[in-house]
Amino acid sequence: MLGEALRRCETAPCAGLRVPVPDVPRIAAAWLEEAANVGGGLVWQPDGQVLWLLGAAPAPSRRALDLLHGMGWAAEMLDFPRDLPVLETALAAEPVVVPINPPSAAGLEDRAARLSPEAGHALATLWRMGPAGPLLLAQRWMPDTAALPAPPGADWGGHAAALLASRLLDRAAQGDWPAPRKLNLPLLIDMPWMSPPEALPAPPGIGAGNGGHALILPLASLPDVAAWQARAAAAGWGLAWSGLTPSLAHLLDTLPGGFVFAATGVGTGWPSSQRLVLSGLARHATMAGAVAGGYAIASPLGG
Repeated sequence: MLGEALRRCETAPCAGLRVPVPDVPRIAAAWLEEAANVGGGLVWQPDGQVLWLLGAAPAPSRRALDLLHGMGWAAEMLDFPRDLPVLETALAAEPVVVPINPPSAAGLEDRAARLSPEAGHALATLWRMGPAGPLLLAQRWMPDTAALPAPPGADWGGHAAALLASRLLDRAAQGDWPAPRKLNLPLLIDMPWMSPPEALPAPPGIGAGNGGHALILPLASLPDVAAWQARAAAAGWGLAWSGLTPSLAHLLDTLPGGFVFAATGVGTGWPSSQRLVLSGLARHATMAGAVAGGYAIASPLGG
């Protein structure tokens, strides 16, 4: 596949992108993969710092460029074969190229399909420390990618999470809600990265005074936010977001909806925000810092 993409760049007019990515490669890779799927290109990564889109049609490449620039990333549009020297320099400097989606992920869908309906899902409680103790805010129904482990050296995390989130959506459509959930709290459900479906399942009974149930969208869904807002509202859902990193913290004030989940469990260095939710705070020091900062926290507290 890589050889074919390189030959296309050498012989046929086509487009590409070069994206230096500091700490959020998954969102950028998702948009590049979309451009590659639509425009016939290939996404690969020569090291841990740069993502490339090769041999794609100009229109989807330009759309991906606009999305990346909208996030503040210094993506560069390439015009092949004119910009072939840029690619040749990268190949000479780093001859071992690692694909973003390695072929070893084949069969993951079959493994997901063989899981029992309850497997691969987890429930976390959102809380914030109040004057008299923890205040329970909501519960998050989310994929547990430990149910689809990857072999050593493979990164299936994003694909596995999307598959398991699709199963959550199927269970919700059947009214099969998680048994341990607290009926008086809003339920937040992780959504896969996908176009907004024509119809969404109705949420369970609303938790009084807690702001209502919400669909948690990955930040890669930002280009479709208007359609998601309309269809979620029509079905009775609000919106929440996942995958925030410190470099994208400026989005906290502009993302529509409610809670925004951080992609890291670090409890310091975040702006003060009632919307931000931290999780994975395994160490006492990070948990204490998050509590002192007044952040919302997601953990197995209370089921």
